[in-house]
Amino acid sequence: MIQEKICLKLSQDLIDFIDSDCLQFGILKKDRSPNRNAFFNQLISSYQLWGKKAPSFPFESAQKNDKGIIVGFKPNKETFLLIEKIRGESPNFSSYRKEILETYRLLGQDKRESFLYYDVFLEAKKAIESKKCLLCLLKNEKQEEILLEPYGRKNSNPEMRFYLLGLRNGKFSTIRISKIKKAMLLDKPCRELTKAQQERFRRAELYGPQYKYAEDDEEIAVRLDSFGVACYKKMYVYRPIPEKVEDDVWYFHCSPDQFFNYFIRLGNVVTILKPDSRKNRFKSFYRKALNRLP
Repeated sequence: MIQEKICLKLSQDLIDFIDSDCLQFGILKKDRSPNRNAFFNQLISSYQLWGKKAPSFPFESAQKNDKGIIVGFKPNKETFLLIEKIRGESPNFSSYRKEILETYRLLGQDKRESFLYYDVFLEAKKAIESKKCLLCLLKNEKQEEILLEPYGRKNSNPEMRFYLLGLRNGKFSTIRISKIKKAMLLDKPCRELTKAQQERFRRAELYGPQYKYAEDDEEIAVRLDSFGVACYKKMYVYRPIPEKVEDDVWYFHCSPDQFFNYFIRLGNVVTILKPDSRKNRFKSFYRKALNRLP
């Protein structure tokens, strides 16, 4: 049976929104442009797995905007059968399509990512709850297969991306769910975490899974004056959370990169007390900046 092309009338804003998510979540053609066809197929498959939990939403941009743009997509084998089933159950398939899009659009960015990759999300959830390994096919050029021992999942702030945290080849690893093409739960138990591995997971959950953590990362101590404290409270983007505060000394055990990228903006209101490696990195940065001044 020839699979028909399905046409949707969408506003330019929604098309731009979809294209942006394609770029964010790696749904791309070979030329790295947004792959709307793959997006719509993935959206329909995920919505069925999701279980139609969302209520019906008015889709005014498509219903009332006569200047909408026609966008077509061709179902794959899986979504073709789903669409035929939906058509048999729903008296108004057009409204159903609009509900899917509006349901998706109202989700936060991290939830949209896990929504689009809901099959991977479900397998990862089962693996974490059962403490079993996960075989993952990655979306890289090599179509690499990896064995992941997942121990948790975490959203990154402020990026709002969805990560799996686990062991890969016995080493701490984090991976975005949108980097995984397929995932399969294996009947293989995960190993118990060592104390050092537990500490790295704790730091990833506290400071963010998007950063790199090493076992030999040293504790960082800084002194903030009153203005520095005010700046710290105001500048919340990528802000590390202190392990403790004693008088005017703040202690952090975050990623060195997170510390540098945040505190380099505070300039003369912060004094780095330890370690020397962090002091030297700041000195080198400011020295190079000064040398560039005429």
